[in-house]
Amino acid sequence: MPRSDGMMLALRGSWERKDSEIDTTTRNNNELRSLYMTTRKLSGIKCNQNHPIRSEDGTLLTKMGDQLQRWKRHFESVLKRPAPSQLPDPRPADVALNINTGPISRGEISTALTQLKNAKAPGVNNIPTEALKEGGPCTVEALHRT
Repeated sequence: MPRSDGMMLALRGSWERKDSEIDTTTRNNNELRSLYMTTRKLSGIKCNQNHPIRSEDGTLLTKMGDQLQRWKRHFESVLKRPAPSQLPDPRPADVALNINTGPISRGEISTALTQLKNAKAPGVNNIPTEALKEGGPCTVEALHRT
């Protein structure tokens, strides 16, 4: 039993050294990509990019070059189609649509604020949704003025 505890301590020490090395590297260089790549290497999980596909006659293509050629042929057949013989002719609607394009009302602003989801990233104004919701009538009035 003492031998396995020693091995566990050695593994833990090795992991902690690697962890601190990764942390300082990413913190100094601000490189999240290298952090994720190193984490994947340490975890031992490999991402297989090569998924076999079938050719036109049904045989399985396992080589990457053959697969790329098959995808090329597929998209050429799908995307290279003749132009339509008759173009669509959109006509204006007979009846005017009932769409309110006037100024936004206070009620619409209030409804929109209540439908906002919490814990979402703020927009370009950096105001969190929770702050807008808690503002009450003052927030509605301020948004209505702008």
